[in-house]
Amino acid sequence: MKVNYRKPLIVFTPKSLLRHPKVVSTKEEMASGSFQVVIDDSEAKASKVKTLVFVTGKFYYDLLEKREELKRDDVALVRVEQLFPLPTDEMKKILKKYKNADDVVWAQEEPKNMGAYSHILMHFEEARNFRVCSRKMYAAPAAGSTVRSKARHAKVIENVFDKNMD
Repeated sequence: MKVNYRKPLIVFTPKSLLRHPKVVSTKEEMASGSFQVVIDDSEAKASKVKTLVFVTGKFYYDLLEKREELKRDDVALVRVEQLFPLPTDEMKKILKKYKNADDVVWAQEEPKNMGAYSHILMHFEEARNFRVCSRKMYAAPAAGSTVRSKARHAKVIENVFDKNMD
């Protein structure tokens, strides 16, 4: 059937976000809000931002926690909520808004050869200049060890906030 309205959005989310204290919406947002393809950082002041981070999914909350722990007001965390079609116009507006940022990052918890990074490269020319913070390239997404996986995850997070890391 062909219709002239958008179909409902179905969101798959990891269980870790179901009871996360920061993953909430007000009644007003639920009643009159709408899906946002890109969510800007409401706490960041554009003039102070030196590092602009584009991120998707639950990894945002890990980065937010680290930013709060480090008390970094020079880092903006921008969520890309829709990957296809990629909201390139909205992403360009964000890049213009944070013109003082000398470090633009694509952050993902997946290995560099997996996740959304290759898709972003194909559809957003500006991404060629992004600093990529992800796990190294691997044949499999799983580390095979909880300890190793947590260490790799922590290293990616540290890399987002320290551009001098490898």
